[in-house]
Amino acid sequence: VQYRINFDAPDRSNPMGKSISLHLRPWQKAIYDSEYTKKRIVALGGDEASTRLARKTLVKAARQTEKSTGLGNKLWTFISMLSNICALYVTSAGLNMQEFADERVDNTLRISPRLKQFVGGFVNYNRFFKRLKRNNSRIVMRSAHLNANRVRGIAADVLAIDEIQDFVMANIPVITATLNNSELPFGAITLFSGTPLTFDNPIEQIWSKRSTKNLWLIPCDRCNHPNFP
Repeated sequence: VQYRINFDAPDRSNPMGKSISLHLRPWQKAIYDSEYTKKRIVALGGDEASTRLARKTLVKAARQTEKSTGLGNKLWTFISMLSNICALYVTSAGLNMQEFADERVDNTLRISPRLKQFVGGFVNYNRFFKRLKRNNSRIVMRSAHLNANRVRGIAADVLAIDEIQDFVMANIPVITATLNNSELPFGAITLFSGTPLTFDNPIEQIWSKRSTKNLWLIPCDRCNHPNFP
């Protein structure tokens, strides 16, 4: 699923909260639109063919860069646009899971009349399990630090692992196995995010061995020299 959102458009129908603006966060647009379905390639004989891309995104960034907010908005997008899917959010600590449930899921729906009109709210209320009225899609939230027992048995189509640097590396394959039975046409979607803290943790291993290592360059206001953070 490719999706485009006009983040800079003001939402004058929302008196309770401000609309999302990426004016000072230009790098976020690429992150929000990172899970492409197809890539057209030209074969040696000049014939065009379609190949699948691994729909995986890793965001390795500092604190207060809207990583969890981005995950919440992307999960909202997927469950709103796709029927009968499960989006699984996993974090390392129970307090982080509660914060995500309250602020990135419940509060987003509460302050957005446009989203509430589109999705129709939830069928029944559970703090860490939300099912939409309109299309039967759902968000499941779990915490898994020392082991992955709390995610076993969940069949997901979209997986978001937050604060991945705090996880035990051996547990990550167990968590990603929740995507094995996904029937999304172009494959399941995986989202990782976190702050490194050290050079010996899962986010560093994934970034160094299985990532494209894209960096966002920030030009100097005076000399325009590009710097990476």
